[in-house]
Amino acid sequence: MNCETARQMMENHDPGLADHLRSCPSCIVGTHAPYYEAPAGLEEKIRARLRKETSARLPWRWMAIAASVLLAVSLT
Repeated sequence: MNCETARQMMENHDPGLADHLRSCPSCIVGTHAPYYEAPAGLEEKIRARLRKETSARLPWRWMAIAASVLLAVSLT
């Protein structure tokens, strides 16, 4: 049995579906994995933190590039 057949059996409430759900790894995950709703505002908090970390790293990146260019120029 494949997953598509299992989906059709689910729509028809077929009792043979239980065997497939116990043996198919992708169906096991889909039927037994808990689903949690993210708290309100979590996405914005994560995005704000990422913006903050990205802007904090920017000066160091430019300093590293400048140092590499100066080293290359001094070696030539």
